[in-house]
Amino acid sequence: IPVRNGKFKFKAKLDVSTTGWMKLKSRPGMPDAYFPFVPGEEAIFSCKMSYSRFRLDGTQFYKDHQRNNDFMDFLYAPYDSLKAENDRLEEMGLTQNQIDSIVAPKRKALKERTFDLFFAYLKEHAHEDASASLVNFGGPLMVDSIVGMPAPEVRNGRMKESIERSLR
Repeated sequence: IPVRNGKFKFKAKLDVSTTGWMKLKSRPGMPDAYFPFVPGEEAIFSCKMSYSRFRLDGTQFYKDHQRNNDFMDFLYAPYDSLKAENDRLEEMGLTQNQIDSIVAPKRKALKERTFDLFFAYLKEHAHEDASASLVNFGGPLMVDSIVGMPAPEVRNGRMKESIERSLR
């Protein structure tokens, strides 16, 4: 898709929801962007070229999806701090066993907190179609719990194919 003056347009008629990935050839260091394509919705995709985060706007579905992305960024931010602590301890010359004795209990507590917050958030937004995208973030260990979480109208509605693909 050609980009002119920093903008591009992409239109597609869809019968079912699907997942899209975007990579900018001109910015090979930037991460891929994942976002859902949903019938009947219009997305506005943006990214400052000096910054690696992509943003979505548009219809309410995409606003909800961006709110989900922002929540997941918030949820996983503490893991960056934990990794930085791990790296500092390595630089100090501690053995892996010593590092694990310090970091492992924090990682376990953080993982439990992450799961609790994730499921509370998913439950709060279970009736929104955009919550289907959270199935991707949950990972294989959470799949059994997640599948039953989006409300039946989401699981069996226009997001059904997208949820099923996420679980394959």
